[in-house]
Amino acid sequence: MVKQTLSEDDISVKFVTPAIVRAGWDELTQIRRQVTFTKGRLIVRGRLVTRGRAKRADIILYYAGIPIAIIEIKDNRHTLGAGMQQGLEYAQILDVPFVFATNGDGFVFHDRTGQGAQLETTLSLDQFPTPADLWIRYRTWKGLGPEQETLVPQPSCKPEPVSLTRPGRAGCRRELHHLLEARDGDFNGDGRGAVHCARRSADGRDPAGADGGLQGRAGAVAQSWLVRRPGSAL
Repeated sequence: MVKQTLSEDDISVKFVTPAIVRAGWDELTQIRRQVTFTKGRLIVRGRLVTRGRAKRADIILYYAGIPIAIIEIKDNRHTLGAGMQQGLEYAQILDVPFVFATNGDGFVFHDRTGQGAQLETTLSLDQFPTPADLWIRYRTWKGLGPEQETLVPQPSCKPEPVSLTRPGRAGCRRELHHLLEARDGDFNGDGRGAVHCARRSADGRDPAGADGGLQGRAGAVAQSWLVRRPGSAL
């Protein structure tokens, strides 16, 4: 088998997925492939309206329902880190801290949290981080102590819609993380996004989804914030 003749899908199935699974990631609950998270932008030319290509991540890794890593895969005719720029664009949209690029020979690991000694590290296929490794980095990045951590995780593995007008999952996670971090301090902002998430959660229309990692918890956290700041209700 000549690796350079394989398609991107072959690289994913034969090399990338086995490396991730060996590192301890669960195929059913922590790994999603070809995750579409935005519709293509509308393109208007006179009376003709078309839609551009949707944004789609090759692989998203989840821990306790929270997307924490994106993997962009290229075939072996590309360099190891060829998919990094695309992965970083997606990570910024989805508020995901860890990005991996691969061509099947190994991984280039980009840590957006800035915790590592190097911004990017080259890893072999057998050096892919375990779920616990990335979760510890994520917790440190978010400043989550034991109390705050219990408010965040819920099991899920669902795609990530992005809205330009209301906070979607990534936006709700940001709002609620801000609330969690400010439980014993000052919260900068009027809380409207978090209240929106909480209210949608309460009536079953939570943008995080029924399994999205924040439902139920959102209402309690935002409500406690509103009690202390009653003038901020929508």
